[in-house]
Amino acid sequence: MQTDITPQSMFVYGTLRRDMGYPLLTPHEPIPIGVGSTPGKMFSLGGYPGAIPSDESVIQGQLLSYEHLNEKEWNEVLKVVDYYEGSSYEREIVEVSLSDGTITEAWMYFNIHDDSLPRRCPHIPSGDWKEWKES
Repeated sequence: MQTDITPQSMFVYGTLRRDMGYPLLTPHEPIPIGVGSTPGKMFSLGGYPGAIPSDESVIQGQLLSYEHLNEKEWNEVLKVVDYYEGSSYEREIVEVSLSDGTITEAWMYFNIHDDSLPRRCPHIPSGDWKEWKES
């Protein structure tokens, strides 16, 4: 089933996940849509994950919607998250497959130093930061 929830959404897989008990970072509360996955590889960078695009595995995460925000508020969210992620990450649109079969697009942050991650950081085979942190 192909649907488009909203372009004002984020696929989060680490410290921005609302189901991990982390404090809210953004100036506006997101609406959690559900869990899902997108192609990529996840690595542990210590207290947070890094991810690179890859068709070899998937990254598990949570889709957050900001569709209830106006354009100014949405841009405030993006500005805060861009700053939080810093120069090591870049935001890209990805296709997200939700657990109910819905497929949509959302913004996601990938580590831009992708050449060095596989050599220097532990790979998280499940692609699930929550599972990795809880084990």
